[in-house]
Amino acid sequence: MATPKPDPQAGGTVIGQDAALAGILALLAADREEKINDLPVRRTELVLADAGLSTAEIGSVLGKKSGTVAKAISRARSKSKTSEG
Repeated sequence: MATPKPDPQAGGTVIGQDAALAGILALLAADREEKINDLPVRRTELVLADAGLSTAEIGSVLGKKSGTVAKAISRARSKSKTSEG
């Protein structure tokens, strides 16, 4: 199998297989829970961060810069706290 090359647009981070699988499973589980329990949909960045992926890894997967991912996560967490309270 060929070694993945860093994506310069996403900050050049190569995501490992374990992180990729954890992310996929987290997204599938979140989608299932949201549908079964009629929950609001969470941001993809937040689901992946909660699964343990770094902002650099999430950026690599989504084709975004690490800083953009960090902002999205922060905003999603603030929004969920506001809607809970």
